[in-house]
Amino acid sequence: MPAPLPFLVFDEYAEDGTLVTVDNRELESWRTLVIAYIKAWAGEILATTDWIPIKQFETGVPADPAVLSHRQLVRDTTNVAEAQLLAATSLEEIDAVAWSQALAALDTTQTPFTIPEES
Repeated sequence: MPAPLPFLVFDEYAEDGTLVTVDNRELESWRTLVIAYIKAWAGEILATTDWIPIKQFETGVPADPAVLSHRQLVRDTTNVAEAQLLAATSLEEIDAVAWSQALAALDTTQTPFTIPEES
C-alpha cells in the first residue's frame, strides 16, 4: 500500500477499536494546496467579467465602476489570504485562514451589479 499523501486527514480505527483522526498533512504541501485553491477560485470569479475591462481597453467604452470595484475586491481578498497563509506557522493557522477567507469570499461572490451580455 502506498504511503498516504502528506495532506490527507482521515479517520481510522485503532487496534482497541477506538476511532482516531490521522492527520498526515505536511505544512508546506498543505499551504501550497490551499493557496492554489484560493487562486483558482478567484480566477473562476474573475473569468465571468474578464471581457468587461478588455472591452473598455479596446473600445474606450467605460466599464461599470461596480464591476471594476468587485474585481478589485476579489483580488484583494485573494492577496490577503495568500499573505496570511504564507505567514502561518502551523496547520491550524492555515485552516483558520482558509476558513476565514472562504467566509469572506462568500461576500465577494455576491455581485453588486448585473453582468451584462457580452457584445
